[in-house]
Amino acid sequence: MLDSKFLLGKTKNLLFYLFLISIFLFKIPNFYIFIFFKNPFFTSQALARLLIVINFLFNTYLYLMKKNKNFLLFKNKKLINFILIFFIIQSFSIFSAINLGSFLSRYKDIVISLLFFVSASFYKNKFKKIVLVLLLGTFLNIIFQFIIVARTDFFIEVVSGFIYQKHLDYVLANLDRNRIYIDTFDEIMVPFLFSSFILKRTFVNILAKACLILITVFSLLSNFRTRILMVFFL
Repeated sequence: MLDSKFLLGKTKNLLFYLFLISIFLFKIPNFYIFIFFKNPFFTSQALARLLIVINFLFNTYLYLMKKNKNFLLFKNKKLINFILIFFIIQSFSIFSAINLGSFLSRYKDIVISLLFFVSASFYKNKFKKIVLVLLLGTFLNIIFQFIIVARTDFFIEVVSGFIYQKHLDYVLANLDRNRIYIDTFDEIMVPFLFSSFILKRTFVNILAKACLILITVFSLLSNFRTRILMVFFL
């Protein structure tokens, strides 16, 4: 019979890896999981949302059953109260919503963001691995932007077939305006690229420096003031 502590440890590890996968999928552009079955319910971000819900439910259950001391949020009552007030205010906004469908779409993102934030609190001691996954996602985003800029025809003819249609529409609309849009805002990674643990690891350090340079280049090429300001002031 397997030891309960062993099973608990394996469960926690599995939940953490599911969390890392969800971070990675949220970090990169939204794409169809099945290229021959293009459905909004089978996209990378839809999968990421499902993983976050699973992670939140199981971790909350483990917390309630085992009183996990690593869980941060319940110790900070002010933060909890602020989150609850924000969530309640957003929920009551439904009564003034003009377009119910649009409201529910945005409300879904608020709920997922809240669950994501709570789930992240379980892993405050695993900051390094989370940043490395974000770094990997940023690197792939740079490749994605390079294809848009250097091989626009290839992007439109081949790569676009894998991208979620709504996301693709925004990308193409901005291309017509000479703007690069992929909705990932890699500029938020700039502070993390100077983290001490990254600088101590040779390969990761080189990758971080390359990403920093390329993030700056594509921010300038993007023709978005927000991105340019973010890269220089974060």
